[in-house]
Parts: sequence; C-alpha cells; structure tokens
Amino acid sequence: MLATPGMGHLIPLAPAVPARCHGLTATLVTFASTASATQLDFLASLPPSVASLSLPPVDLSDLPPGAAIETLMSEDCARSVPALTGVLARLKETTRRGLRH
Repeated sequence: MLATPGMGHLIPLAPAVPARCHGLTATLVTFASTASATQLDFLASLPPSVASLSLPPVDLSDLPPGAAIETLMSEDCARSVPALTGVLARLKETTRRGLRH
C-alpha cells in the first residue's frame, strides 16, 4: 500500500493493512521526504506482518521558493514514480506466488 506523503495520510492507512491481509504479509511504501522520528516509531510499532520501505528523496529544488505544500507533495509523488515502479517490480520478484492477473 502506498501512503501519500505526510503522517496524516499514513496513520489512517496503517491500521487497514493487517485488517485486509488475513494472514498475509503487506508492505507499506512511504516517502523519505516526509520521514520523521515519529513516523519511524509509528512504522516500527506495526505488527510483524506489515513491512515498510521508503522511496528515496527526490529533487524538488527547481520548484519556486514558498511553493504550496500541495505542490510539493504532488511533485514528490509524481517524481517518485520511477522509484515506485522499481520497488513494485522487486516486491513482485520476492513474493512466493507473484502478482496474479
């Protein structure tokens, strides 16, 4: 499951993961740009069946100073697509059954 940037999006999503997994494992994907000690503690408190990984930070230095938080978050998501694609490919390779169509 992909949590959009920010703790406010992660907190409501995380409890849904074990509830939807029914004995399976799950991976929560987060953004390094919004990682904080609080977020890391929160992720560490999740059940062992829920792993987490963080997409690498992206360069947002070309955005204007004072850009709205919505702009920063949208650009962070858009520019993270290549990394997310790679993460999903690696996760698919490591699953026992792979993804079924």
